[in-house]
Amino acid sequence: MPTPHLPRDKKDRSVRPLKHDQYKAKGKLREPSVCRECNAVYHKGRWTWGPVPSDSHDVVCPACQRIRDGAPSGVLLLTGEFVAKHRDQALGLVRNEESRVKAEHPLA
Repeated sequence: MPTPHLPRDKKDRSVRPLKHDQYKAKGKLREPSVCRECNAVYHKGRWTWGPVPSDSHDVVCPACQRIRDGAPSGVLLLTGEFVAKHRDQALGLVRNEESRVKAEHPLA
């Protein structure tokens, strides 16, 4: 039986379950590879934004697979009167953060 995930520090005694991500690659992809949907490049074991090499292999990245399947990697729940009154501003902030993170990390 596998051992449970151990806490990172001794003060935190909570048990964290192992996180299973069905979209994570089971092994290394052939390099270089490029996502045929978003043009993210897989090189040196990482997905990045950059020029597409001419000898790249055509794949679909995990982020595009999630989008295609309608399977978010997380959910943001905003509730309350303030959110209801400022819905457009809240959505704008969320979209700006999405753009900022996606510019640095293709799979985010």
